[in-house]
Amino acid sequence: MPHSVCPLVLWAIVLLAWHLSSCTADPEATNFTFVVSNWETLTAGWDIVGHQHPEDINVSVIWTATGANYWYYCSTSTHRSCFLDEFDFRGSTSYTFNITLSTQDGASVKSMSMTTRDHVKPAPVESLKVTHVTSRCVGLAWNKDTWDRTVTFRVTYSTFTSTNTTETSEHTITICGLTPNTRYNLSVSASDEYGHGYPSDPRTALANTTEDPEATNFTFVVSNWKTLTAGWDIVGHQHPEDINVSVIWTATGANYWYYCSTSTHRSCFLDESNFRGSTSYKFNITLSTQDGASVKSMSMTTRDHVKPAPVESLKVTHVTSRCVGLAWNKDRWDRPVTFRVTYSTFTSTNTTETSEHTITICGLTPNTRYNLSVSASAGHGYPSDPRTAPANTTEEEPGAAPNMTDASFTAHKCVNNTRSVTIYLRPPDHTTHNGVLRRYNVTYARGLNNADITDSTVLLEALDCNADYNVSVYAANDVGMSPPFTLRIPKLGDVLPPTDVLVAFDNESVNVSWKSASHEEKNWTISWNIFCVWNHDVQDCENQVDWIKSDNNESFVKVPLKMSPDKIQFAVSMTTAEGSSGMVLSSCVYNVSKSPTDKPVVSSVKSQPNLGLTVKWSPKRCYDAMLITEYRIEYCHNANYVTCDTTSITSESDTYVIPGLLKDVTYRVRIRQRTVAGLDGVFSDPVYLKVIDTRFPVSLIGWITIGCLIFLIGLGYTLAQCIKKAHHTWNEYDEISLPHFYVISGVQETSPSAGKNTVVSGQGSRGPEDDRVSRYQSLVPNFVSNPGLKNEKKTKENPHASLSVESLDTDYARVIIDDDSMPGHPVPSFQYQQPTDEDVWADSAGSSDESLPPYVTAGTKDGED
Repeated sequence: MPHSVCPLVLWAIVLLAWHLSSCTADPEATNFTFVVSNWETLTAGWDIVGHQHPEDINVSVIWTATGANYWYYCSTSTHRSCFLDEFDFRGSTSYTFNITLSTQDGASVKSMSMTTRDHVKPAPVESLKVTHVTSRCVGLAWNKDTWDRTVTFRVTYSTFTSTNTTETSEHTITICGLTPNTRYNLSVSASDEYGHGYPSDPRTALANTTEDPEATNFTFVVSNWKTLTAGWDIVGHQHPEDINVSVIWTATGANYWYYCSTSTHRSCFLDESNFRGSTSYKFNITLSTQDGASVKSMSMTTRDHVKPAPVESLKVTHVTSRCVGLAWNKDRWDRPVTFRVTYSTFTSTNTTETSEHTITICGLTPNTRYNLSVSASAGHGYPSDPRTAPANTTEEEPGAAPNMTDASFTAHKCVNNTRSVTIYLRPPDHTTHNGVLRRYNVTYARGLNNADITDSTVLLEALDCNADYNVSVYAANDVGMSPPFTLRIPKLGDVLPPTDVLVAFDNESVNVSWKSASHEEKNWTISWNIFCVWNHDVQDCENQVDWIKSDNNESFVKVPLKMSPDKIQFAVSMTTAEGSSGMVLSSCVYNVSKSPTDKPVVSSVKSQPNLGLTVKWSPKRCYDAMLITEYRIEYCHNANYVTCDTTSITSESDTYVIPGLLKDVTYRVRIRQRTVAGLDGVFSDPVYLKVIDTRFPVSLIGWITIGCLIFLIGLGYTLAQCIKKAHHTWNEYDEISLPHFYVISGVQETSPSAGKNTVVSGQGSRGPEDDRVSRYQSLVPNFVSNPGLKNEKKTKENPHASLSVESLDTDYARVIIDDDSMPGHPVPSFQYQQPTDEDVWADSAGSSDESLPPYVTAGTKDGED
């Protein structure tokens, strides 16, 4: 029984709690507010209490006004407000509102009345600004046309520590009694003239009061012992012109205070009649403002403030390369003064003093413009205003040799035992030019070369490779030449130059490296020539050679990164006891962190007979700030070309044969570049090619060998038959016909036996007209015939001894000999000559003791053998 009752009790309690929670108080409008905005509109507002969900309440608002006969709806209404615009409001003195709140439980009505003037809120002020500020006052102003009724303005001014309020019915106000040098926050709001309703929204401004005005920074100048000018500054006031300034003065021995001859807000001038040369003076300066007045007193001693009159008639009397003379008028002052002379250039200023009216300043720099000024001083007080004169010193010989080193040259290739040498020029330090440098004079054993001063090199040509040269380099201006810089150029081979000069750079430094061809003790000179760095001051290129020296055996050096190295030419030289090798220019300048981005070009891929591929490309070693040291060749096969091999070839090669490939397999070949830092570039476009085995099979090679042997045997047999037939033909008798023999006489020849020139004569004789040589003679052929003679035997000594001689017609053979050794002589004539009975073949050498003429020419008739 108790167990069955308990659940029923619990359910009853829950239902009771739910019923109590659902029963709330009736809704009610409360906390009414009314705002009449600038006498033009009315806004009524309220809160709703006593209901859990106010948005479920139906709100209905009606209103009426004094003198109205009806109730009206709001122009605009919400659950918690009712707005009457200018048309509905109409400025009645009082209004009543009925607010009806309706729910499912019923409705309730709340009435509320208000009087207009008790709820007016004027419009805020417009155009608020600070008009003036002093040390103790601030002025404000704002627009006066915002309201059509009389209002009162409440002005609040506060600092971090205090807040004060004042009121005004005007649209301007000046607030005084403030603290000097203080920041104030100022605000202005408007209210109904009777103080009813609400103040308008405030408008704010900031102002900093100034200090009390004060005369400070006094100056006194006694001009050439005749007049006195006192000056001061006024501080602590925003508008000093609004301050009234009054100045009086007195002097040593005077019984009264006097006004200035001429005065301004910041100065008091005493002319010659007032000054009168007293030893001391006292000034009282009174500053008056609307806040009050302050007085400042200041005294001065005359001699401490004297400023003599400036010099007159300053002129330059003479100028040399290192001295300038000045003079000026000496009758300007009736008291002792000292003259301060200042001479300056763009880079330096120096001062000297004199009590005379002339001076000569020496120790100057030649060919330099000087600005010279002279001022007078009384020992105390101030110097006079300076008077100036310009002067340009003249030129003299340069004071230093060209700024070069022992390595300031490059020796070029030796050709035919001569070579050219480029000398790198650099002018001496600017301070030693002593004028305008015009040229370089370069003297050496072979002569003199001149170069314009703007040139950075001069070329010496046709120097003997096996000779040492001492070259003297001078810098010259229009006056003369500098001391020489002597440069020794050793003969070829004495000092071996470095090789493979490379320049690597990153974002911080430049590393210059090289290879040495010598193992002896040596020093290195590393130079760099900036191509062109524009100097805006001199409007010219700073295109000079700079260098550093490395006194060790290292083969690299780091140089600070001053600019992009691609604008700099680097070079290295080696110096030993024999001299310098001269500069060797860098072969490559490259960025160590840059990798190739362009594709290399494969020009061809060809199959080889021995299962290989020949790959050919266009190599590059140094380009685009990169040093390429390797080309990596990738060759792949199978369906997707994923089985790949790679080989590396030096960048100096342009061809590589890939050996040991698979027969009848298509390969994909690509190459890419690798830098000296190991950075790989992109691959070239792929080339596809099938490997074909073009070698002969072994069986075919055997058959070719057998065929060649058979061919050689047949060839040998054919040659043997030809030789046999030729030998038979050689031994047969055949009649031989000889042509006419033309013998030219009178030809000068050397006799072997006599060892001197002799003349062999035929029928002709030596003419009396020509003492050097006999005239040429021509021979007419004779008819000699001996038919039937057979050549039965040929002897080794004279194989033609038994031949028959047959005369031919003279028209069939002719000979004309032109002797180049005897220019100007006529062509020789032709005569008939009877041949002798002696064997014509017995002595074809034509010795001088034979009767037969030595020169024989045979001719045959056309068409005959």
